[in-house]
Amino acid sequence: MGVFSFFKKFAPEGRDAGFTLAEMLIVLTITVLLSATIIANINTGDRGVQVRRSAQLVLATLREAQNDALGAKRAGVYFVLSQNPILFIDQDADNLYDVGEEVRTIALDTDVFISSLVPVGPLHIFFSPPNPDVYINGSPIVSDALIVIQSLDDGAVTRTVRVNILGLITIE
Repeated sequence: MGVFSFFKKFAPEGRDAGFTLAEMLIVLTITVLLSATIIANINTGDRGVQVRRSAQLVLATLREAQNDALGAKRAGVYFVLSQNPILFIDQDADNLYDVGEEVRTIALDTDVFISSLVPVGPLHIFFSPPNPDVYINGSPIVSDALIVIQSLDDGAVTRTVRVNILGLITIE
């Protein structure tokens, strides 16, 4: 008894074995729909990875400035909406970024941008040695600073980097 004779006993009588055109079209339609759904989700996942990677880069840059302040450098990070952040060393002791103080510009992923800052406007996050105390826009921090990073393609994909009054830096 071969494999095919086993399946023949399940086939209806008077009908040849095989699939009808309607059955083949249904299976093909289901396969195409599942494939399209998977491909769409892969692209969304890529955008999420880019936003998470950029948020991690911002967090690492803020921690680098914080660590520089532990080593007696007056360091900070400057943020402007839709622009890449700038790591800077404050040379004139005003706790703010000024042109010429940049160490480097931090390149975020190409499809990602800074969509919101709290407090609103250009944001100077500065760490004063040796503690390092946190300053926002030249003043001691009184509330958390927030940097929202968003995907250009999908506005729903965001991450928020938070700097609290004690200098704790987190991603939400």
